[in-house]
Amino acid sequence: MGNPTTRQRPRSWRNAGCASIVLSAYAEDHWKRFCRAVGREALVHDPRFCSNAQRVAHRAELRQVLDECLSAYTSEAAVALLSQHQIVAGAVRRYRDVLTNADVIASGILVEAASDDGGGYRALGLPYRLGDGRRPAPAAAPACGADGAELLAGLGYSPDEVAALREAGVVA
Repeated sequence: MGNPTTRQRPRSWRNAGCASIVLSAYAEDHWKRFCRAVGREALVHDPRFCSNAQRVAHRAELRQVLDECLSAYTSEAAVALLSQHQIVAGAVRRYRDVLTNADVIASGILVEAASDDGGGYRALGLPYRLGDGRRPAPAAAPACGADGAELLAGLGYSPDEVAALREAGVVA
């Protein structure tokens, strides 16, 4: 279930395949709609799941039920089904998929960022902007290991110790 909160269930779901979604059906009305959406209305009255507190207490069983209810769906199909029943849901996407998503592109949040080699790449910009101004592009990230010696020196490592760590392949 990803990194769900321990106080609300169901909060997120991931099947054994590729489908990953976040959903929010911990409020009683939302839980009832979820059960109706997946054709499992009897779950509303199941003592293990009849309240949010019970769903939290029986989270392992709930995960099994979510797997049974949703495993046949792709992320997109599960989100469409749940959204149709007014349940907050969204697909969890890989970063490369986010960068090519039509809604993300249309939002204008993508910016061209500089890379440390002088090239560029598409990245997510800040989620806000002031007025009609352009979103600022993030600064180039340092190359892997570029700040390692300085960081290790700040932690008390001597130059010889840093060199030994690099030679052993422990740090870049």
